[in-house]
Amino acid sequence: MKIKKTRHGDYERIVKFPVLSTYFVHIIFTENIARSRKGRYGDEGSAEGAAALSSTAVGGHGHLFFQPSNTEGIIAHESWHAIYHMFEWLGAELDNEMVAYHLAYLVDRIISFKAHIDFWELNQSNKEEATHG
Repeated sequence: MKIKKTRHGDYERIVKFPVLSTYFVHIIFTENIARSRKGRYGDEGSAEGAAALSSTAVGGHGHLFFQPSNTEGIIAHESWHAIYHMFEWLGAELDNEMVAYHLAYLVDRIISFKAHIDFWELNQSNKEEATHG
C-alpha cells in the first residue's frame, strides 16, 4: 500500500461499507486537525485544540480527524460518532449487533491505516538517515 500526504499535509483513506455502499468515512491522520478540517470544509469549526474530531458532510460522507498520537480508545470513541451519523443518515435503527459490527469494521480499518502510516514514516526516516548520515 502506497502512502502519501494529501494537499492538506495529512494522510487520508476512505472507508466504504460493503453492506451500506452509499456511505463513506474519510479517515484523516494529521498533526493539525484545524488545518485539515478547514481544507475540506472551508472552516475550522470547533477543531481548534481538538485531540480528535468527527464531522459529517453532505451526500453520505463523514470525516474522522486524528492526531498520530491518538490511542485506540480515542479512535473507538470518534468511530462511534461516525457510525451513529451513518445510521442516522440512512434512517436505520441503532440495532445493537449492527452497530457493533460496523463499529468493529471501521475501527479495524483505522488501526490498519495508522499502522501503515507508522511503518511508512519509520522507513522514510531510515532512508533519510542512510542517505544523509
